[in-house]
Parts: sequence; C-alpha cells; structure tokens
Amino acid sequence: MNLLPGRIATDRRAAEVAGATLPLMASAAAGVEAGQAVSVGIRPEHLTPHGGAGAALALTVEMAEPLGADTLLHGRFAGADGLVTVRLPGHVRAAPGEKRSFAVESGQLHLFDAATGRRIGAA
Repeated sequence: MNLLPGRIATDRRAAEVAGATLPLMASAAAGVEAGQAVSVGIRPEHLTPHGGAGAALALTVEMAEPLGADTLLHGRFAGADGLVTVRLPGHVRAAPGEKRSFAVESGQLHLFDAATGRRIGAA
C-alpha cells in the first residue's frame, strides 16, 4: 500500500494529499478532526488514469515495470517525497521523467492517524 502524508481539510470532507484535495466518504469524515495530520493509504491497483473530472494526483514516473498482464509504474507524486507504485492493466509504456495524472475513488482511501499509525474509521 502506498502511504502518503496528508491533512484533513477544514470542512472534514476531504484529505489534502500530494497537492490534491481528495474527497472522503462520510464514514471516514466522521472519525477525523479538521486539520488533523493523517497518512493516506492507497493501493496501487486503486489508482486509475485521471479522466479529467475530479481531483488528480500528478505522478512523475521513475520506472515502468512490465509484468505481462500488468505494468507497475514507480514514481513520486507532486508535493510528496515517498516513492509510490501504480498498477495498470496490460503493457504500458512510460519513460522516466514522464508526467501522468491519476485519480482514486473516495471509497478506496484508507486513513491512518499520523501520530499513532492506527486506522481511522472505515474510509
């Protein structure tokens, strides 16, 4: 799972992560405080190419790893330090330094308290 540092927005309905504001499900919003530091977990298979609507996470590709049925893209999201992995179906060509945008559904975000590491609600 990719873990990214984030912060809960003042309205508690979104998490600010890697330069993007990602909406939260109501069940996740109920368990957080405005401004709370969180770790946002996103599984590689839940990142999908951004279709133009909603929030996007901007990835700078460092390496593409074709595995046959899937391709793993490894890179960094704008505004975040850690290396992340994106799993895409099929053979995908991507060059180091290439920029790609990805979206994630609110039901696929996993929130963890930044201080304790404990899971928050049912994101």
